[in-house]
Parts: sequence; C-alpha cells; structure tokens
Amino acid sequence: MDPSEVKSGPSVETAMLVGWLVPGAGHVLMGRPLKGVLLFVLIVGLFAGGLAQRANMEWIASDIVSKVCFIVRLGSGLPAVLGFVPKVSVGDLGYVYSEVGGVFTTVAGGLNILAVFSLLDLAGGRGSAQAAGGAGGGRRGEGGTG
Repeated sequence: MDPSEVKSGPSVETAMLVGWLVPGAGHVLMGRPLKGVLLFVLIVGLFAGGLAQRANMEWIASDIVSKVCFIVRLGSGLPAVLGFVPKVSVGDLGYVYSEVGGVFTTVAGGLNILAVFSLLDLAGGRGSAQAAGGAGGGRRGEGGTG
C-alpha cells in the first residue's frame, strides 16, 4: 500500500467513543456493519433483559463487588441510562430477580467494553488479516509439513 493512500474515515478514538455510547456503532463506522448490528442486538438485548428482571443500578458503598459491577454496567453506554429509571417492585420478587438481572446487565457492559477495545485491533489491521486467512488466521495443523 502506498503511503500517500490514506484511508478516509473516522479515527479509532471517535469510533471507540461512538461504539461505547451506542453498542456496535463503532464497528459500523469502521466498515464492519454486520458485526456492529450483531453486537448491538446482543448487548442491548442482554441489558434490556437485565432491566426487565429488575437489575439494580445503584451505587452500593459498602460492597466492593457491587462497585465493580456498577462500573462495568456503565460500560454498556447509553443503555445504562435506562437502568437509572425508577422501577416498581412487586413484593419480594424484585429482590430475587434483581440478582439475575444484575448478571445480565454486567455481562452486557463487559461485552461492550471488549467490543470497544476490539476496534483497536480492527484499526491496526489485525481483524482484516485474520479474516483473509493471514498471519495466525488458520486452524492448528493446517499448512504444516507433517
């Protein structure tokens, strides 16, 4: 590739910010629309499923695990804002379901954080090299002599 041929498009930092705010949007900006749509459906679906199960999005000052989970949940970007909407709980069921919902929202936030950092690999060309069967792209045992 000639150094004078510069790929036009958003910077990786812009794609990472947009990808954090709207899950999958960074991949769409970087030319991977199918992966972006898939990430959006998975992350927003997980987060919405957690909210439907009454996930708790409160900062609990006494428990370190809750603090870490809260920060990871914020990794899901704008969907995390929905977690701050007050919920109506029905009896004791709200507490039973909030633990499962918390797991869903925490996994959604963690997945979005990983998706955002995967944009660094995509910008560095590693994603396209593996997709094309380049360095490290083959399965074990292929291409060997014996």
